[in-house]
Amino acid sequence: MNDQEMSTPVSTPMSAPTASGSFPGPVDTLQETWVIYKSRFKTFAMVMLLPMVLIIIMAMVGGIGAGILGVVSGSVSMASGIMMVGILAVIFIVIIMIFYIWAQAALVVAIQNSGENMGVKESYRKAKRFILPFFLTGILMGLIIMGGFFFFIIPGIIFSVWFMFATYIIVIEDKKYMGAMLASREYVRGRWWGILGRLLFMTLLYLIVSLLLNVVLSIIPFLLILASPIAMLFLTPFMMTYVFVLYKNLKALHGGSAPAPKKGTGTWTAVITILGWIMVPLFIGGIIMSVLNKQGDLENDILYPENTMMYDESDTRLNLDGNDTESTGFGDYQY
Repeated sequence: MNDQEMSTPVSTPMSAPTASGSFPGPVDTLQETWVIYKSRFKTFAMVMLLPMVLIIIMAMVGGIGAGILGVVSGSVSMASGIMMVGILAVIFIVIIMIFYIWAQAALVVAIQNSGENMGVKESYRKAKRFILPFFLTGILMGLIIMGGFFFFIIPGIIFSVWFMFATYIIVIEDKKYMGAMLASREYVRGRWWGILGRLLFMTLLYLIVSLLLNVVLSIIPFLLILASPIAMLFLTPFMMTYVFVLYKNLKALHGGSAPAPKKGTGTWTAVITILGWIMVPLFIGGIIMSVLNKQGDLENDILYPENTMMYDESDTRLNLDGNDTESTGFGDYQY
């Protein structure tokens, strides 16, 4: 396969922001996404195919290793065998994770350089230096977004939209970690609802296409296992191209670069994140205490049934000695 595609370069899309500062709507953004995706489909698909091939190879190697281990299991202890399998599993997971992150970075590089028709090999070569920033920024984003969700959910939704362009900023603007996240937040500032609406539009479209794909593949049962790989191969690049177009249009509205982060943005984000993670052990502790209290009451009932009988007898005597009334439609009758 040639490293350069033979298609013509992508021209300036029709949905670029106008001089008045208007933000293209979801349909215009979708049209621009389709122009890029259609012209670069081969490269995008090959970029995503490589990690899938690696997963298949690793699975085959793991299966062969498990078979060999089963043959020689008579000469090693059960504990040693389990340890070997665990070590191999961790190594495989780490390798797959690194390659998948590399593929994500390579896809962003390929999308960014659509006008230059950059091929698969060059995309991976340029993306190599972004593996660690992608990984560490992803961990930081995950901690912050999850902390926001733990803090009554809504902050997590807000953070998800704020920081959604961070990975693109790592590649395109060469910012890292919190710097990339705060730059993404500044691009989103003042347009949060508009971006959320465009994301919901694309997510709905993605779900519809995925559902249709599953319906078609379910006609032949064994083909249904291909639904996830096909979605990863074809739909993931389209979704990432759509987010890239959103980012590019927002960047154009800000004159080509993100404004300096407003003072206090990072502080409030950190405070909410910390509070959210503090709530996790408190919530778990509350559940444990509630379960223990109920268990203690149940054990008391089992160990000391006479206490329960005494309470029941006291209630019975009170009912016999007291005056119960029964209300009817004709008045109150006393027994």
